[in-house]
Amino acid sequence: MEEQKCFVCGEGFSDDHNALCGNCGHRFHIPSTPEANAKVCGSFNIDRDSFMIVAMCSLCLSRPTDANVTDYPD
Repeated sequence: MEEQKCFVCGEGFSDDHNALCGNCGHRFHIPSTPEANAKVCGSFNIDRDSFMIVAMCSLCLSRPTDANVTDYPD
């Protein structure tokens, strides 16, 4: 089985501190608790339409809101 890697930085995951981006659907590093000493490649945000908390990778956060996910590199 191939090791999963962070979509943002390309490093592998060694623990449970990761999430799927609510915009592009790729997995990235993010601490699961505030006390965790984990790499940060995104953040949790509030979706303006649904008022739900969503995880978003740094790449999606830095793109215009109308960017198409097909524009992202693999």
